Amino acid sequence: MSPLFALLAAAIAAGGFFHPARQAAILLVWLPFSNFVPPLLYAQFAVGAETVRGLIAIKDGLLGMSLAGNALRQRTRLGDWQLADLFLCCYTVLLTLYFALGIGDGETQIGFETQLGAFRNLATPPLAYFAGRLLQVDATPSLLRVFLITHAVVCAFGFFELFFLPLEFWSLVVQIGGFLVDVKGLQPDQNSNHLGLWANHIMHGMRRMVSFYGDPHSLGQASVVPVVYVSALVASGRRQWLPLLALFMGALALSVHRESIFATLLALGLLAWIRRDHHAQIGSVALWLLFGGLVLSTLGSELLTNTVTGQESSASVRTQFMQEAVENLDQYWLGRGIGKAGGYSNSEGVVAEGVGENSYMALMGQAGLLSVLLFAGFLGSTVVTLARGSMSLQNVFAAAVAAALFGRCCGAMFSESLFGFTGTAPLFLFAGLAMRTISISTQEPHADRPGNQ
Repeated sequence: MSPLFALLAAAIAAGGFFHPARQAAILLVWLPFSNFVPPLLYAQFAVGAETVRGLIAIKDGLLGMSLAGNALRQRTRLGDWQLADLFLCCYTVLLTLYFALGIGDGETQIGFETQLGAFRNLATPPLAYFAGRLLQVDATPSLLRVFLITHAVVCAFGFFELFFLPLEFWSLVVQIGGFLVDVKGLQPDQNSNHLGLWANHIMHGMRRMVSFYGDPHSLGQASVVPVVYVSALVASGRRQWLPLLALFMGALALSVHRESIFATLLALGLLAWIRRDHHAQIGSVALWLLFGGLVLSTLGSELLTNTVTGQESSASVRTQFMQEAVENLDQYWLGRGIGKAGGYSNSEGVVAEGVGENSYMALMGQAGLLSVLLFAGFLGSTVVTLARGSMSLQNVFAAAVAAALFGRCCGAMFSESLFGFTGTAPLFLFAGLAMRTISISTQEPHADRPGNQ
C-alpha cells in the first residue's frame, strides 16, 4: 500500500472516532495549513511526494467523513427540505453521471487523476453544503469560534510574513514553487515564477500577503466570510469585535485579491439591506465606506481604475476569456466532459480555450448548460431563503452567510473561486448550517437557537 492510501485510510479510520461536528472543526483548522505544512515537510524533511499528497488529501477525507458521519448518526429530520437542497441534489447527480459515464468530448484524452481532481473541485460545494446541512444547530457557536480564531492566527502570521520575513522564506525554506510543480503536478512558469514563488505572489511590483495559505487568492477567498460575519456583529452594536474586524479587513486588502474584495463590498452592501434595524444599517454602510477606503489606499486609484475598465493585464485576460466563451458558447451546451475545460485543467496541461476565469463558464464547459442552471438555482435560492429567514428571525449568522454567498456568486464571474476547495469550502459548510438553522427556527419560532447569537 502506498503512503498516500495509508495516510488516507488512517485519516478516515481516525475520523470515525470523532463526532461529525469535531471533524468539521478539524477541517476548518487544517485548511489554511494544507498548503503550508506539506511543502515544508517536502522541502526540509525529505518527506516523499506520495506521502505529501496524502497529507494534502486529508482535508478531502475529513469533509467526506463529516458528511458520512452526519448521514449515519442523524436521528432527527433534515428539516423542511428547501428548494436549494433539491437543486443541489440534482446538480450532484448530474456531475456524478458525467464523471462516472465519461460523458463529453471523446476526442480529448486526459488522465484519470486530472479528471478526478476536476470532479472533486466541482463537487466541493455540495459536499461542504450537505456536511453543514446535516450538522446539529448547536454546533454553530463552537464552529464559528474555531473558524474565527483560526483565521485570526492566519491573519496575524500574514502581517508578520509580509512585513518581517523575506521572500526567500517562501522560495528557499518552504520552496513553494518546487512543491507546485513536483508534488501538485502543475505547469511550470504558469503557476510558479522564476523566483520559486506562486506566480501571483507579486503583482505590479507589489508583494501580496499570503500567510499560511501560501497563495494570496486562497487567503482572499477565505477572508470574505470572516469579514462579513464580524461586520454584521459590529453593525449590530458589538463594538468589542472591532479590533478583530480591523485585522481581517487589513489581511483581505493586503492579499490584493480583487475578486474577493469586490465580493466583500457587494456582501456588505447586501448586509446593509438585509439588516432592517436602522442602527445596524447605518453601521453596515459605515463599515462599507471604511473597507472601501482601506482598499483604495492599499491598491491605489490607478490600479482600481484599470481593473474596472479592463485595462490591467489580468483584468484584460479575464475579459478576453469571457468574450471567447460567449463567441464559442455553442460548443459547450452539453459540456466537453469533467476535467476537459476550465482553469484547473489548464493548470494540469489540458488545453481548454475560452472558459477560464469564470466559475459558470468553467462548469458549463465541463458538464453543460443544465449543470449551470441547477447550480445557479441552488445559489440563488440559498441566498433568498437565508436573507428572508434572517430578516424575519433577526439572525445575524444567516444574514452574514447570505450576504457573503451573494458576493461570492457575483465575484465568480471573474474567477473560478466557487470551486476552490481551500478558500470556499467553509462558505458552503456554513451555508448548509445556516440553512438548517433557518429551517428549524421556522418550525419552532420561539426556540432559543444558537444561530441567533
